[in-house]
Amino acid sequence: MFFGILQQMLQHVPVDEVWYLDRHRDVQEAVAAGAFASAKDHFVKHGYFEGKLPYAIPVDEAFYLDAYPDVREAIRTGAIASAQLHFLQSGYKEGRVPHAGFSLFTLDRGQHDPAAA
Repeated sequence: MFFGILQQMLQHVPVDEVWYLDRHRDVQEAVAAGAFASAKDHFVKHGYFEGKLPYAIPVDEAFYLDAYPDVREAIRTGAIASAQLHFLQSGYKEGRVPHAGFSLFTLDRGQHDPAAA
């Protein structure tokens, strides 16, 4: 039951079809083969639960580095190139947020709406 409720909520998360399929070639092949109707269909059914992002989520560098001093230090030492790269590679999997007020379930001015692109 919880899984079904969560999938209903995920229907409201915007998915950038081009970005998602370009980033996840296996999903692109599955959509082409008819296993999924679209990138969004995959995201709702599996992608979210696999830890895939629905679109390129922008990071507020100042916010992120202030909130996560370990990332600031990693950038200072050259271990990682940027807050954006950290978030895309591991930050989102660690539960870090890219900017104040972020939620996949609501769009605000800090989030990219792929439908508007």
